[in-house]
Amino acid sequence: TLTKAKELGLELFVYLGPDDKVTRPFCRDLLKRKPPIYSSKEIDDMDNGQGLSVSVYGGGYNCRHQWRAVTEARAKELGWSK
Repeated sequence: TLTKAKELGLELFVYLGPDDKVTRPFCRDLLKRKPPIYSSKEIDDMDNGQGLSVSVYGGGYNCRHQWRAVTEARAKELGWSK
């Protein structure tokens, strides 16, 4: 997904998934941003504390969250601003 998004020139991603009693603190913190939209640079700079790529593994092994690419227009519709 991330490779295709970069091919298409998409640089913004929304973090999707549940926020419940088993959500990792790392993921819960990402979901606090309203909307939870991050640039590819922000994602690349993140550290989930597990030595795993956040862009691939999110909060770590068996993470229930995912990154979904969005256009800037869609990000703005969701309430994002630069």
